[in-house]
Amino acid sequence: MINRLNLASKPFRNSTIPWLLSVGILLVSAISFIFLYAQWEKTKAEAQLVRTSSQEIEDELKVYQEKEQQVKQQLTPEQQQLLLAAHKLVIRKKFSWSRLFSDLENVLPGGVSVSAINVEDVALREGRTEAELQFGVLSRSYQSVVGMIDNMNSSGIFRAELRGQDLQRSESGDYSEYTLHLTYTPHYNASPLQMAPDTQSATNSIPGVQQ
Repeated sequence: MINRLNLASKPFRNSTIPWLLSVGILLVSAISFIFLYAQWEKTKAEAQLVRTSSQEIEDELKVYQEKEQQVKQQLTPEQQQLLLAAHKLVIRKKFSWSRLFSDLENVLPGGVSVSAINVEDVALREGRTEAELQFGVLSRSYQSVVGMIDNMNSSGIFRAELRGQDLQRSESGDYSEYTLHLTYTPHYNASPLQMAPDTQSATNSIPGVQQ
């Protein structure tokens, strides 16, 4: 009786459970592999579609550039100058004075007021509007003007260079008018402001701007 109850001499074994676990692991692995392979095929197809679309766009752009070059070759020098002037006119119309005045207000320190803003040129470079400006300010403090220039050059949208200083005398005290050259490149093109296409100078509500 005692020998029959000795389980140590005949340990319990069930070979079914390990096989079921192995089959389950293999099944999960197979499903995962199929899913990952399907995702890879989908990504590969999307990448191929993007490459195809990009190539089509490049081909169309090349055709347009060739046609544009052919048209330019057929134009007389006078017509080419007229076309260039038309392009400049379109770019100038897209220039936003309200955006310029708003950006100037952000960099003008106290004690400095604008006396004149003259636009020398407006061009489109690398998809961004860039304007060359002659800029005049009035101030009794040279350090305030230096601080304004530092603010402009660190703003990322202005590049300022001091060009001249003219001492002015008045009954209220002496002050100077400073002339600067500005390169203005707004971060984005704001809505165009309706204005005459041949406008070369402008004033606005910034304190101190003179006509």
